[in-house]
Parts: sequence; structure tokens; C-alpha cells
Amino acid sequence: ESHAKQKARELEATKATVAAAKVQARNKEEDAKFQAYNAADARQDLKVVRSSWKKGGFDTVAIWSVTIRNLNKAASFADITYSTSYSGESGTMLDSKTGVIYDVLKPGQTRTFEVKEGFIHGQVSRAGFHLTGASKKGS
Repeated sequence: ESHAKQKARELEATKATVAAAKVQARNKEEDAKFQAYNAADARQDLKVVRSSWKKGGFDTVAIWSVTIRNLNKAASFADITYSTSYSGESGTMLDSKTGVIYDVLKPGQTRTFEVKEGFIHGQVSRAGFHLTGASKKGS
């Protein structure tokens, strides 16, 4: 009986140790997520994976297809701000615009957005798309 009680105590101690290790691991994981969320910065965590544009509306408007990746594993980003620049064949800057993509990118997510820019100069032949920021959201 004494040996059985000792084994039972050892088993309970092992269970308690395993439970404590699980709690510690969970706390460590939550702490890592908390730190990643606090360190989240849209200018560093959001990346344009691919962008292309075309003229639409009788060559008077710019229509973009932009694929953006959220590299952060803890924070979502919403209301993604961007700037675009347009130049002619000579390289002369003809126009620039700013805008907002009113949507959300979740942690680790990659999505493609269609962005309709509006009227552009008739001689535009080159364009650039740049992310400028976003609002950090909890996940």
C-alpha cells in the first residue's frame, strides 16, 4: 500500500509538472504574440508583392491590381494608405495621388485589391504604387 501511495504521489507530481509546463508554454506564446503586436508597424510589415496598372475609361483613369502581404503574425492592418505617381515617356512627373484601401489584412495574409484611381493625365506612360501606412488592429 505504501508503494502504491508513493507511485500515486509521483504520478500526481508528474501531472502537475506537465500542467505547469503547458501553462508556461501558453504564457510564453501569448507574450510573443503581445510583443509582435506591439512591434507591428505597417510601413515594415505590409509589403507590395505585385502591382500592375492599366488605363481604363477611354484612357482617362488608372486601374491598379495590387497584391499586399501582411508579414506580421499578430496584428491585422486596416485602412491601408498609399500614394501613386505618374510620369510621361520622358520621365517627367505628371501627377501623384494618395488614397486609402478600406479593408483589413489579417496576420500573415496576402490579398489582391483593385484600386480605381480616377482621372490621370493623358500622356501618362509609367506609374508607381507605394504603401504609406495603415491602422493597426487587434487580432
